[in-house]
Amino acid sequence: TAGVELLSLHLSHGSRLRRLSLRHCSIGEEGGKTLAVILEKAALEVLHLRGNALGNSGVVDVLHSARETKTLTEVDLCDTKIDDAPEVIEALCDAFAKVPSLARYDLSANKIGEEGTARLIAGMEGRAHLDQVLVSDEPSAETSATLLEAGHSAGKGKGKKGK
Repeated sequence: TAGVELLSLHLSHGSRLRRLSLRHCSIGEEGGKTLAVILEKAALEVLHLRGNALGNSGVVDVLHSARETKTLTEVDLCDTKIDDAPEVIEALCDAFAKVPSLARYDLSANKIGEEGTARLIAGMEGRAHLDQVLVSDEPSAETSATLLEAGHSAGKGKGKKGK
């Protein structure tokens, strides 16, 4: 986390950094607050946080800060030790709704169960900007069918234009 704080300090002096990969950097829950500051200071397009123990509160901090960005298109939260706690699902659904630039989410290798997945699906409905939302584990047949249906309905009108 000390390294993330140093990075945040450096970015406060202006940065042209567009992609930031902090995969497997031993960033804990408190690091979420510092990462939120980085999101506020840099015009990041891609943020990879895979394999850090951010936990629910750290990821919620990052997602709340993402609401303020206009450039973030992809966030990798794979294996960040989150579950389907209400505050996590609410923060994700809020990001789906309020960050139209953010189209790709990787939430795999976390503890998001059927109920959390169902709530995420509800939050994705009507969000045509969402390109990919990866969630852990093999969903049930019913959840898979709902995901496919939500994907098809969100993508209507996004086809190629004819000449």
